[in-house]
Amino acid sequence: KHEIKKIWILLPALVFLGNGIIDTTINYTNLHLLAADQISLFPIFIFLSAAVIGGLIILFGQKRLTRKSVMAGIILGIINYFSVYALLKALSELHNNGAYVFPIFNTGIVVLTAALGLLLFKENLNKMNKAGIVVAVLSIILVMYS
Repeated sequence: KHEIKKIWILLPALVFLGNGIIDTTINYTNLHLLAADQISLFPIFIFLSAAVIGGLIILFGQKRLTRKSVMAGIILGIINYFSVYALLKALSELHNNGAYVFPIFNTGIVVLTAALGLLLFKENLNKMNKAGIVVAVLSIILVMYS
């Protein structure tokens, strides 16, 4: 009944490609460019670069910083730092087996996000959402025991 813009059809493909590029880059960097003692520094470089680029966009754009957006950015940056750090550590511990680490890691993020949405924001999951989470968890169990 609703008209769907053509760009909306491309979004899942762009998310898939973007996530694949990020995962591949992190795996390659961890395997070929990082020493064991540099794992904690790499995420700092990533988020410092993002902060500089964001700062330049704000400086030369028409946007204003608010205290609320700065605090949210800091909190999100800390969470993302430890997320990337945990991913790099998992890859290192499991001999850069990205086929094992990335599905577990990404599905874990989806399940955790859904759980936080239920607990913190009282979101309601429909049958399709619940089925998707169950299938994702079952797929991770299959990956773990393969």
